[in-house]
Amino acid sequence: MTFRITATLMGILWLFPVGVADAHRVIAGEGASPPLRAYNDRLVWSRLEGTGYVLMTYSGNAVTRLPLPVRALPFDVDLGPDETGATVAVYARCDRDDTVSTLTLGPCALHKFDIGTGQDQLLRVHVGPRCHLSHPAIWKSTIAYVRRCKGEPAIIHVRDEKGNRNVTVRPPRRAVDLPRRIRYRYVAVNRIDLQERSLVYLTYHFGHQIRLVNLNHASPGKIVAESPRRHFSRIRLDSPQFANGYLYYQQFTAGGIGTYYERYRLSSGRRQRARPTSLLSDFAFSDGNLFYITGDRLLLGGVSFSG
Repeated sequence: MTFRITATLMGILWLFPVGVADAHRVIAGEGASPPLRAYNDRLVWSRLEGTGYVLMTYSGNAVTRLPLPVRALPFDVDLGPDETGATVAVYARCDRDDTVSTLTLGPCALHKFDIGTGQDQLLRVHVGPRCHLSHPAIWKSTIAYVRRCKGEPAIIHVRDEKGNRNVTVRPPRRAVDLPRRIRYRYVAVNRIDLQERSLVYLTYHFGHQIRLVNLNHASPGKIVAESPRRHFSRIRLDSPQFANGYLYYQQFTAGGIGTYYERYRLSSGRRQRARPTSLLSDFAFSDGNLFYITGDRLLLGGVSFSG
């Protein structure tokens, strides 16, 4: 997981110097931190308070803090519907998350928090002290997460509490013509999302790939987007997510040229692009609106796709 704004993103601000505070509406002020997640008309994100992070939510023009313990790292969280259609948050928590401000190994477990009732439930998903659990996602009775154990590749596990088929997705390595001493042994998984029986995930292995998986068929999935196969690629993909019948993601290019949102129509495969107007560290589409974090503020903005 990466919660810092990289030098690659800094080029966007230079190329698109629009004053976001004037053009777009501020939802939450200082302290907002990725990841930013959305479902229907609700958002969640982390906010820095003192030396720790709390989990915030926005719905119905109101910003509130969720009653979960403060932790040293931003929440690794996702939003989605449970079996009844209620909006719930699923998040990963490792034993030392509350005190250690760097990523650690386990033990780790997944929790499900019902935003309507305030009930926090420990799920039957956990890993031991040699592993790390991250990037949870939820859709009704289906839970997905990334499991990475020391000395082993990252694996995406998809579990269905209603007895449907459980799936294990093993992200493939990319074939590269490079000396063995600088080849990456394993593939990194940086983001996943669920919708019905579809899974999208973002990997890094000599460049990024976004893959779309039909969970009724075990496979690495089809490639929706990828960057060139290079040791240090100038092109970076980020933030794949489902919303409103589309798969959205971002592409960044060093220096800002060629930086855009792209949306991929799931039913037809049609692609459309839109230019960002400000420096972003994360974004989410909620109820047809674009929300994004820039600096340490959460804003509501507009975007126009073409193509």
